[in-house]
Amino acid sequence: KGTEGPLIMIHRLFLAAYFLLPGLALLLGRHFPTGVVLLLVLSSSGLLYWMHHRRLRRIAVSLGDPSGESLPQSKAWAAAEGLASAATALKRRHDETVLRLVNTNIQLLSVRELWQALAQPGRLEHTVDGALMYCHRASGFQEVMILRLEPRTKEIVGRWLHPGKEGPLMESVRWSVGGLSGAVARALRHPQSILAESGCAEALLRVNGDVPAHFTGHGAYLVVPLLTPLPRQECLEGGWLYHEDCPTFELAPAYESRSGCVPSASDGLHLGPCLCCRHYPLYGLMVVTDFARKGGIHKTDQLTLESLSYAVSAVLQNAKLYAEVEREEHFRDQILDGMTNGLFTADYRGRIIFANHRVQEMLGSSSSQIIGAPLNSFLTIAGEDATLKAVIEHRQPLLRGEGVLRTADGKTMPVLVNAAAYQREEGGAWGMIVLMEDLSAVQAMQEEIRHLDTLAAIGRFASSMAHEIRNPLGGISAGIDYLQRNGFIRGEEDASVEMIRSEITRLDEIIRRLFEVARPVKLQPIETNPNDTATRVVDSLSVWARQRGIEIQLQALGDIVPCHLDRDQIHQVLLNLVKNAVEASPEGETVTVRVGVLNGHEGDDAITFDILDHGAGIDPDDLGHIYEPFFSKKSDGTGLGLFVTHSIVERHGGNLHVESRPGVGTRFRVVLPLFPALIGSCP
Repeated sequence: KGTEGPLIMIHRLFLAAYFLLPGLALLLGRHFPTGVVLLLVLSSSGLLYWMHHRRLRRIAVSLGDPSGESLPQSKAWAAAEGLASAATALKRRHDETVLRLVNTNIQLLSVRELWQALAQPGRLEHTVDGALMYCHRASGFQEVMILRLEPRTKEIVGRWLHPGKEGPLMESVRWSVGGLSGAVARALRHPQSILAESGCAEALLRVNGDVPAHFTGHGAYLVVPLLTPLPRQECLEGGWLYHEDCPTFELAPAYESRSGCVPSASDGLHLGPCLCCRHYPLYGLMVVTDFARKGGIHKTDQLTLESLSYAVSAVLQNAKLYAEVEREEHFRDQILDGMTNGLFTADYRGRIIFANHRVQEMLGSSSSQIIGAPLNSFLTIAGEDATLKAVIEHRQPLLRGEGVLRTADGKTMPVLVNAAAYQREEGGAWGMIVLMEDLSAVQAMQEEIRHLDTLAAIGRFASSMAHEIRNPLGGISAGIDYLQRNGFIRGEEDASVEMIRSEITRLDEIIRRLFEVARPVKLQPIETNPNDTATRVVDSLSVWARQRGIEIQLQALGDIVPCHLDRDQIHQVLLNLVKNAVEASPEGETVTVRVGVLNGHEGDDAITFDILDHGAGIDPDDLGHIYEPFFSKKSDGTGLGLFVTHSIVERHGGNLHVESRPGVGTRFRVVLPLFPALIGSCP
């Protein structure tokens, strides 16, 4: 074993046996007769000699002497040394094999690092950095670049690793494809490895004719293309790469046409239409130089880098696919969250697994509060929970079903529901997609339409009644005039006649207002300063309000822009509202008139008039009736003031809102667009 030959070991064993025999004879002489002991020693020595001689003959035969008799002692020792050398060489080859296996395992561990970096969500640049560090450790080069080809921007984008004073430095690079030349451009044009020994005349890279800074410290370089693991045969072997008439050209999803695919460059790189083809096989390049590396670059380095390029290409391909999936998921989330209708998805148990942003707004809850909750805890379809179960169990879609959505604050919202079953994967459990539309605005509009229909019917009825009443009133008034003129009414009867005349006048005023409602005057909008209109109203009512112990205060909020409105009719609107506010205020209070601008979306600004008082307020039960004709809580009121006011505001395309708290006060807000819609103003 070891460096000792088999012959030396045999000699040592037999010599040890010869020295042990005398000692063994002395021990046996104490217990046995001398003749017996002598016989045993002589026979043992003869047996050992015979065995020794037999072993030497076998070794001689194995070393080339068939007879085993004439092998000299020096030749035997030389043969033993040859055997020792052969054993040493075998051990050396074994050690080298183990070392290669260790290096291979180290490279496999590095590849595992690449895939781990890919598995972590992040930007594509992070994966490139991991690949760059992997190439640096696996290949031993100090200056390494990985350049990615960006077809959309027609640029080379990459990272450059080079030695610095305090360790390796990582820098980003970006160049236009059209201005590239040198070995990098040649490797892009003909995707094959380029190995340049020291002193090569061709520059590694030129951008617009110039060598980039800090790219002159190397003598030799190696450029290896990063190709897709499964390129199309037509691209590389069929000779159609960068060919204008390639028969397998297929436009990538990111492009709309072939125009603009070719970068325009004079004396630069021309890659044909391949940049916008979905089968383009080239991801980029891997570049190493001999900067700060001993021994230069050899053919074995090229084989090593080409082997590494396959792993890097696969990682970049998967990173690219991962980024595309992330973009598609982000696009899908934007679509779902941008929907104006609420969208639920539920599993086979009816538990919510997805809710878009509109659902969260409708419920007033966050996604974490909704996901996992039973769907029927938020949504009820026409009072029957079995309706939603049938969608999953019987694959029966629900179309335009009416339901009620319960919000986080306990309120209910009417919704229109469409539901259908879906299966996420073939053979998997069935779930349910629920699409909801908020019907609150629709119901409010329907209520408003019913209200307007009622007002229209009342207006038509009032118009016909006014005609029927005005004629008898004219006869009554003429009869009283005749009786007074001819002396049939004297003395105390004059007071009764005057009361009749005042009631006739009051009734005629009611009829006149009814005619205004039934046949509204055409609007005549002109450019008007809203603040001037409000000032005229306040000035006309200030003296009358002070007599009642009420002050009227005018406030202008911000810069008031001119608007188009019917000055006289808006004056009537403000006059009615301010007069009502003064009459509702107790003595010593102040009525505030505010003029402001309401900023809307896309430039849809509006003018606002707010009339605030601190009176008794309006009973909540009466708020829904204040715009109805003949509804009034005043003893001398006609109930037509707010009705006419509301009609004028609506015909301007505006809105009239009221907020009132009993015992606190009331606020009426008139909102008018800068340019009125002129609803109902056409003759």
